[in-house]
Amino acid sequence: MFLQLLTQFLMQCSLKMRKEASNPESNYQDGQWNLVHLKFLTDFMEETGLTTASVAELVGISRQAVYYWFKKDNVRISMIYKLFEAYGYRIEFDLIKERPTEGEPARVEMEVERESKTGKRLEFLASALKRYNIYREEISPKMGIGTTTIYYWLSHDDVFISYIYQLAEVAGLKVSIKITPNKNTK
Repeated sequence: MFLQLLTQFLMQCSLKMRKEASNPESNYQDGQWNLVHLKFLTDFMEETGLTTASVAELVGISRQAVYYWFKKDNVRISMIYKLFEAYGYRIEFDLIKERPTEGEPARVEMEVERESKTGKRLEFLASALKRYNIYREEISPKMGIGTTTIYYWLSHDDVFISYIYQLAEVAGLKVSIKITPNKNTK
């Protein structure tokens, strides 16, 4: 009886995943993820040979959770840092004064060697807000969030990556991402 219920449940999950994959609003089309916010991650995975299963293992979560990242094209930035650190890479985000062209993803630069700095995950966000004189009270309504939300992100040092892209767009900035191997890695 239990085995029958388990089999039925797994079949329903499989059907649901196939239905979502064929859904025109899904991020998965023609055997590929059509992403904006996590395009840098799928590019990195392809270049390094990482699979969804290996990403899940490195971060300590299920493959379904990683699948959900790509389905929603969103993940907490802390998980991104955790993944790259576990795989022996350093990832750095920045917001720069450069308007992207329509539909252009984040600029991703890969370097062989780089001096490593320590700092908080959202240091780049706090720095960009100061550098470009962006005030929470002015940008929050444009993003459709409360004025204390950005303060909350900074004080908890975490945010969903889609908010970084949204803030950049509203402020006329571009998300820049640098990925470098740690010195003690390959």
